[in-house]
Amino acid sequence: MGRAQGRGPLPRPFAGLVKPVEASGGLVKRGRMPMHPNEKVLRAALDAIARGDRDAFARVVAEDVIVHFPGRSPLSGELRGRGVLAARIAELTGGSLKIEPHDVLASDDHAVGIYLMRVDCPGKSIEWRQVNVYHIRAGKIVEVWQNPFEQDAVDEFFSQASRPSRD
Repeated sequence: MGRAQGRGPLPRPFAGLVKPVEASGGLVKRGRMPMHPNEKVLRAALDAIARGDRDAFARVVAEDVIVHFPGRSPLSGELRGRGVLAARIAELTGGSLKIEPHDVLASDDHAVGIYLMRVDCPGKSIEWRQVNVYHIRAGKIVEVWQNPFEQDAVDEFFSQASRPSRD
């Protein structure tokens, strides 16, 4: 009979391969790890957006950034240029985009932002969860893949928002 998982010593072939943290030279440390440079880039962009600081935003976002937005709404497709997504949302809805960061993660080539997004416009609003993947090169965001969790609701909202009202 086999033994229950997670109980007793490691099977013989693995003995000695896994060392306690203290014996491994302290590879795992308690507390916060230093922030990855690409996490700093994304957090700086988010901070600039929150403050409305165009100069700070320009320091961390390439002028010719490419933004990919999925779906079937007028917002969908490949957008090019710094600030283009917020400008397109304002054009379609007359409203403004608000981003509430939940978390930011980073690697040597990318950063990932997890957000609560909100658009308020005259007569209606929408809120949705979203994950964005950012390609970062030489300290600047050069490409963004937007990924709304509630894609159907986002498509519906922006499709209706772009229709002229029938008054």
